[in-house]
Amino acid sequence: MKKIIVEKYLKILEYLLVAYIGVILIKVNLIDDGYKKHVILATLFFCFISIRAKKWDLKKFFSLEKFWEATCCYSLVLTFGVVVLYRYSLYTKQEWGASVSTLLEYSLGIVIVQEIIFRIFLWKLGQEIFGEKSVFNVALNTLSFAMMHIVYKGFWDNYLWLLMLFAGLIFSILYYFYPKFYLVLPIHIVLNMVSVHFGIFH
Repeated sequence: MKKIIVEKYLKILEYLLVAYIGVILIKVNLIDDGYKKHVILATLFFCFISIRAKKWDLKKFFSLEKFWEATCCYSLVLTFGVVVLYRYSLYTKQEWGASVSTLLEYSLGIVIVQEIIFRIFLWKLGQEIFGEKSVFNVALNTLSFAMMHIVYKGFWDNYLWLLMLFAGLIFSILYYFYPKFYLVLPIHIVLNMVSVHFGIFH
């Protein structure tokens, strides 16, 4: 029993380190702007090593079971998300438009890394800690995903933190019922692209 408790606490520590080590290093200025991507890539590399070491079965992340049902739900979330981001940009009076390089930076590389870390590695780790169908996993993933965005300028302004918390919750709930990595990734990419275009991230 004691061994199980120790293992669980170690997994929680691993979870928090993976989710926040990069954020902490950036926020306390221990690494400058030029090395931010190196920390992200190192975290991603650690995740891949861990997945390989534990011999995770990733088939369900790419399973075609309930494909059309899942596609419909993800499409509804995408539509709803675009509308929310549009209304938010009007509320905060953001300036629209972004360069192609900015769109690509925020909409491809960052999102792919985030989704691998949060929707594959941390999601699975959360299942190991709390159980496969635990709402605690949903809650922790939601909070971790939202707070990771603290590295962006204006996180505490204009209720952006609340928007990120809401986005994290929607992604987590959707992934709870339909763990489809090939669907959540493009949805996240499009929503980030829209966010950058609407001036929410810059």
